[in-house]
Amino acid sequence: MTASDTRNTSTLLEWSTGEKSKTMRGSSLTFSGYLLTANSMHKTIETRLEPKLTSYLLSGLMPWTGYNITLRRLYNSVDVWRKVRGTKLGRATTVTIKTEPSNPPAPKDIRVLANEEGKVVLQIVGPVFWNGSPFKYHIRWEPEDQGRNLSGYKEVNVSSPWPSEKKWTTANLTLEPGVRYNVYVSAQNYISPDVNFKGPELEKQVATAPLAPIDLVADSLTPTEAAVSWRGDGPAEYFQVTVDEEYIYEDFYRVPPRTNSSPHFSTRVPWDQKIESPEHSLIVNNLLPAKNYVVKVLACTVNECSGIQRAVVFTQPTSTPKPDITIVDSNLNSFVVGWTFPRYNWRSGYDGFLVRYCRMSKLCEERYTDHHLMNVSSLRPDTIYNIEVRVSIKHSDGHVEIGPAAKAHVKTWSKRPGKPQLYVHAQGAAQTSVHLSWAFDNSSVTHVQFLLFYPDLQGSALWTNCTSNASCSVSVIDQQKPFFKTGFLTLKHLEPFTKYSISVRGCNNAGCGERTTQEARTSVSAPSAPVDLKVSRYERNSVFVAWDKPRKPAGPIDGYSVEWQCPPGERLSTFISGDLHSTTVEDLPLGGFNCTFWVSGFNRSWRDHLLQGDLAEAVLS
Repeated sequence: MTASDTRNTSTLLEWSTGEKSKTMRGSSLTFSGYLLTANSMHKTIETRLEPKLTSYLLSGLMPWTGYNITLRRLYNSVDVWRKVRGTKLGRATTVTIKTEPSNPPAPKDIRVLANEEGKVVLQIVGPVFWNGSPFKYHIRWEPEDQGRNLSGYKEVNVSSPWPSEKKWTTANLTLEPGVRYNVYVSAQNYISPDVNFKGPELEKQVATAPLAPIDLVADSLTPTEAAVSWRGDGPAEYFQVTVDEEYIYEDFYRVPPRTNSSPHFSTRVPWDQKIESPEHSLIVNNLLPAKNYVVKVLACTVNECSGIQRAVVFTQPTSTPKPDITIVDSNLNSFVVGWTFPRYNWRSGYDGFLVRYCRMSKLCEERYTDHHLMNVSSLRPDTIYNIEVRVSIKHSDGHVEIGPAAKAHVKTWSKRPGKPQLYVHAQGAAQTSVHLSWAFDNSSVTHVQFLLFYPDLQGSALWTNCTSNASCSVSVIDQQKPFFKTGFLTLKHLEPFTKYSISVRGCNNAGCGERTTQEARTSVSAPSAPVDLKVSRYERNSVFVAWDKPRKPAGPIDGYSVEWQCPPGERLSTFISGDLHSTTVEDLPLGGFNCTFWVSGFNRSWRDHLLQGDLAEAVLS
């Protein structure tokens, strides 16, 4: 069998009949025709041919494909009754061919992978069969608007041989932003330097993303209206404009979280290429006064939009607000005033602040500042100043408008320290000490003095510097702020259960200021030993024990403990409640001769503890 006149979809097969088969015993083989089989990598063709044929035009083949063609004789097996029992195949004859190439089909698909400001990345999915060696893609594009001269073309090579694992190719196109294009892609195979075939085109509509708008400006016209203007930076089909309320958080503008609510304002502004000016503008109304709004503008085509341009506008308040004074501090010859003020952004925008301060109604000074803080120095000590802070609004015509005043007053320090604040801590909790805290406002204090009065004071009390006295300790806990100083004062070695009058004043190089006085009491302690302890025989084996109150009772005596021991016996005791100063001890050996007696007082603390004092001792002889 031979093959000739092979084309892209057919080949002519010719063969000779050869020798006839012999008849098998018990049956006969009758020649009934041929079985023709054509195998390729993609599919198999099988057909039966008449026995009289010696040639056949095999069609329906795929271009640029190798085929293994096999031809076999077919025999019908017939028994003695001439009935067909089966079919037998004869020996095969084979020929191998490769069909001629032809035009490839159109690409299978065109996909847009990226589309940003005219930079378009296409993914071209190749045809299933190239009908030749893959060579390149022809890409051309035309704008839908034929009035624009924006057509172009590009060729992209593909790898050959065509890899089985990758059936696509990417192509980068640079197109005009904001334009609708019809993109056409066709495949071309390769046969020889002079022979190649180009297939039909596949069409894809691509709308390039437009350039973002530029020169976006949003101005407040009235408390409820704002003007928005921008310029297009290239072709687009429309501009999407939205206006929504925003708030400021850590110096960044953020849109408050929303669920299903719509923006305050949203509209589409068509782009008309016939208009010579690229500038667009509109008025947004029904806004709220004194609110931050964010304006967003995008340039869009049918399914692509540019990046977002943003502008923030603060609508005018219905009336100009006052500054909010938050800081007023002073020292000997200066003061500091600070304030907050709403953020403004309109054509008649704020132009700083006017600060006016007056020592008397007619002795005033004024200063301008762009900041929210002012330090005024070279002032008189111990003087009250009235302060006014107003916003300055400068209009586009140069006219300056001054807003309403926020008012405050401040007093400079006197040369001597002012009267301190004085607090007693843990009143009556300590037995021999008193704890106080002090604070000076608007005072220059270098050291603290105290004055201590108590009932048994002999002579007049003297002001004492704590730094030079072992009976006290002082500590400063806050001296970071020049206008405020505070600390603690502890007075030690005091008498228990005693009421004291304590005065504290601050001093500096100019002298000492006014005093502040507080009363303080030390707590109950154990009493000293009773005095004048006497023991004497009483009746029979009894002893009478008497004593006087301790010189330092250290509290209201709760009772006394009387103890005794007679040799060689044990030490015994009894408790006397109240303020009694005598008792009788009975049943003593030898009438109490040579017995030792002890007496001590008890106080009860604020925790309900008994505090036993020192012992007084006496022996009966």
